[in-house]
Amino acid sequence: MRISSAMIHDHGSGSIVDAQSRLYKLQEQLSTGRRVNSPQDDPIAAAAAMRVTDTIARNDQFLINQAAAKNTLAFAEGVVGDIGGVLQSIRERLIQAGNLGTLTANDRETLAQDLRAEYDQLLSLANARDSAGNFLFSGSKETTQSFNDAPGGAVVYNGDQSRRTVQVSASRALAVSENGAELFQRVRTGNGTFLTGAASTNAGTGVIDLGTVVDSSALTNDTYRVVFNVVGTTTTYDIVDVTTATTLSAGNAYTSGAAIQVAGMQVAIEGAPANGDTFSLQPSPNQSLFVSIESIAAALQGTPNEPDEMARLTTLMGTALGNIDQGIEKALVVRAQFGSALHELDVMGESSESQQVALRTELSGLVDIDYAKAISDFARTQQALEAARNSYARVMEKSLFDLI
Repeated sequence: MRISSAMIHDHGSGSIVDAQSRLYKLQEQLSTGRRVNSPQDDPIAAAAAMRVTDTIARNDQFLINQAAAKNTLAFAEGVVGDIGGVLQSIRERLIQAGNLGTLTANDRETLAQDLRAEYDQLLSLANARDSAGNFLFSGSKETTQSFNDAPGGAVVYNGDQSRRTVQVSASRALAVSENGAELFQRVRTGNGTFLTGAASTNAGTGVIDLGTVVDSSALTNDTYRVVFNVVGTTTTYDIVDVTTATTLSAGNAYTSGAAIQVAGMQVAIEGAPANGDTFSLQPSPNQSLFVSIESIAAALQGTPNEPDEMARLTTLMGTALGNIDQGIEKALVVRAQFGSALHELDVMGESSESQQVALRTELSGLVDIDYAKAISDFARTQQALEAARNSYARVMEKSLFDLI
């Protein structure tokens, strides 16, 4: 094979260029700390690194979402705690008003005004905003004020029926709020299962309690009525299923305070009912807490002077107390839900942080350099480049004319 001067020149210069290229690549790796700076450096590792980087970015966003959700939930949990506190204060006032016989008209007026002040505080909490200025209890309509006041406690809800959610992981959208209709308006009345009441036309002094469920399997969801018959000194009562228009029993002997049972429900009626007085038992409907508070405040401002009026007010007080107890229970349930969500976020956050550490370790293994090896390779390549330059220089100094 004939070796020409041009071939020697090309080979020598090519060796220098190759060594310089390797040296520049090593310099880039040392300056960036990365072995893979472009897909051509290692196509397989670059593709895997891209997938891992995308996963890290998604998880970083989830961590941001988790922090935002935690802040919102913590604030909402505190507000619901305050709501429970207001309802507990109302409950205490209702208990204070329980012995109506010792209260003057001025006392009842003061209690009514106190209840309306609590009403205003509850409405303010119902329109609470989070740290971003969004209304907590408007469902997904977070920029819309949750409630507007109206006469008689007929507060208007402006939100929707949904709950705001935040995507806190690839498979989990966490609720961070409760809609106001659920918390303030869809509150069971009475004892939560059935509601007792006295007819407004009752002329006696009978007072019915909230009642209890003694056999849930016997509940029928019908409405019942206890009808009193008074002949001379004898008082009896009939039990009528209003829904089916059926008299279940008649002529039952009445004893004040004795248990009366029907369809798995038990109530007690105290006092002296008059002939024709009726008391009802019906499935508990939902009622707004604002209506419950306003109705009892209005009743307290009345002027009951007769025993029958006082008896009806006493029954109303007992019903109001049951309604408020159901509101307190609802607030406790919602607060527990928020607390559970906060705990879930704590666990999820620890898991997400651990996953990020593992992913970054995996990414480092794919693209980062081994500094010790890279420095050694750099020194070796630098030496090779210097040797190639010196060899090329010496070769190029020679020619055939030096041998003639």
